[in-house]
Amino acid sequence: MFLPTRLSAPLCGLALALALAACDTAEERAENHYQNALGYIEEGETDRAIVELRNVFDLDGNHNEARTLFAGLLRDRGDLREAYSQYLRLVEQVPDSLAGHVALAELALGGGNAADADRHANRAYELAPDDPNTRALKAAVDYAGEDRDAALEMAQSVLEDDPTQLPAHLVIIADQVNAGADAEALMLIDAALEIEPEDEGLHILKLRALESMEDQVGAATQLERMTT
Repeated sequence: MFLPTRLSAPLCGLALALALAACDTAEERAENHYQNALGYIEEGETDRAIVELRNVFDLDGNHNEARTLFAGLLRDRGDLREAYSQYLRLVEQVPDSLAGHVALAELALGGGNAADADRHANRAYELAPDDPNTRALKAAVDYAGEDRDAALEMAQSVLEDDPTQLPAHLVIIADQVNAGADAEALMLIDAALEIEPEDEGLHILKLRALESMEDQVGAATQLERMTT
């Protein structure tokens, strides 16, 4: 059955308007979910924020701000595997994402993935060669390679500019451990723990240094601290 001509044009126009509105609605709804997530984070409701961010990706898989935030929340809650996957997707979508490459380098270093750590740390350094964080990461991956003298020099330079850079501390600590200077390494570890008191890797290094020094009391105290 054909519609009367006088109704056909308005109805076609309405259909077109609705179609265009639907196209806009997906992005708008995704942005609303993102803004909701930001609000939940301010309130400390990270689980609800994560739900909102998943809703963002159902509507807009290329919302990079949401992807960065989502990956960071997963990392903070200890879901490192999924966080790594999300950061990988981020740098696939935005190859020049400094935050993405830095996070991937840090996670790869922590997970012992030397190849990925090297790739992402060097890419981060290319993007921001003057940034203390990227310099510290480059020093860490270079020290794990063959250019240890240059890596050590860079790590020392980084700490002069920014004493909070943990990867640079780890380079200097590793150099002392490799030289058999356990007492010096222990002092450096304690200094780094003042910056990152909950860092598991630093606590393990401290325990090993105490054991190497045959400090049984200190090692027992450190082990108790790590297990409580």
